Amino acid sequence: MIFTRTNQGLSNLKLFKGVDIVIFCEGGGPLSVSSEDALSGKHFKFSDDIRFWRPLFARLRPGLGVSFRAVGTKDTLKAIARRLTCGTISGVCVVMDRDFDELFEGLILHHRVLYTHKYSWESDLLETRVILHAFQRIAISEVSNRTLERQIRPVISKLFAELRHFVRADVILSAAGRPLFPRKNPVSVLGRRHRLQPPALDIPDVKNRLAKHHAKIKGFFLIRPLASVSERKHCFGKLCLAAAIQILHYLNDRQKQPSLANVYCKKFLVQGCHTWIEEKPGSATARYYSRIVAAV
Repeated sequence: MIFTRTNQGLSNLKLFKGVDIVIFCEGGGPLSVSSEDALSGKHFKFSDDIRFWRPLFARLRPGLGVSFRAVGTKDTLKAIARRLTCGTISGVCVVMDRDFDELFEGLILHHRVLYTHKYSWESDLLETRVILHAFQRIAISEVSNRTLERQIRPVISKLFAELRHFVRADVILSAAGRPLFPRKNPVSVLGRRHRLQPPALDIPDVKNRLAKHHAKIKGFFLIRPLASVSERKHCFGKLCLAAAIQILHYLNDRQKQPSLANVYCKKFLVQGCHTWIEEKPGSATARYYSRIVAAV
C-alpha cells in the first residue's frame, strides 16, 4: 500500500526538509515518478531542470530556503499543481515547461505553479548573449564579445527565419498528435554540419516530414488563433538546445580548439543563460522570471 500525503501532509513537507518551500520539477531519470509515488516521497535529487531553476531562486529569492524534487514527466507535475489550486496547501511549488499548454488546454493558474517563459527552459539558450557567455567560458584564446556577436547573431536570425512557418506547422501537427519535429532526436533536422560552417535547418528533410505527416492528418483544432504562435517562443525547446550546442561547436572549430562533449556544452549554456538574465534585468525573459519567482 502506497502512502499518499494529505494536503496538510504536503504543507508539512517543508518542515521535514527544514526549508521554506519544496519545489517539484521535471526530469531526473529515464523513468517517471507517478503522482502517488511523488506525493509519498519518491523523487530524483538532480535533473537538468533543477540546474536551470535553482540559480533563479537563489538570485531572486536569496533568503528563501528551497528543496528541489525532480519527478520525471510533466503529467506528475500537473497532478500536483491541480492540488495546489484548492488553496489549502502551503510551502509547495511546481515549476514546469510551458510547451503548448497556453495554445491547447490552457495553463494552470496559481502563484506557486510556475511555467517557463517560452516552450521550455532550453528555448532561452538559443540567444546570442547566452551562447556568447557560454563560449567565453570555454575559449582558450581571447575573443572579443563584438567578434562573437557578429559570428552568432546572423546564424540565429537565419535559423529562426527558416523555422517560422515550420514552428506553426509543428503546433498544428502536435494538436493532431503528430509533431513535425522529432522529439527524441531533434538535432536530425539540422542536417550534418560541416567543419567551419554554422548549423542550418535541413529544409528538404523538414518539408518531407511535413508532407508525410500532413497526408495522415484527418482533422484537428486549435484553442487559440495560429497568429499567436511565435517561432522564438513556441519552437520545440530541445531543438533550440541542439542548435545552440551546434553553434558552440561551430565557434569552437573556428578557434581551432579541441572538441567539447555536448553534456559540457549544455552546462555552459545554462550558466550563460543565467549570466544573460542577470546582465539584462530589463529583458522580457528576466522580467518574467523575476515576477513569477517573487510571487512564490
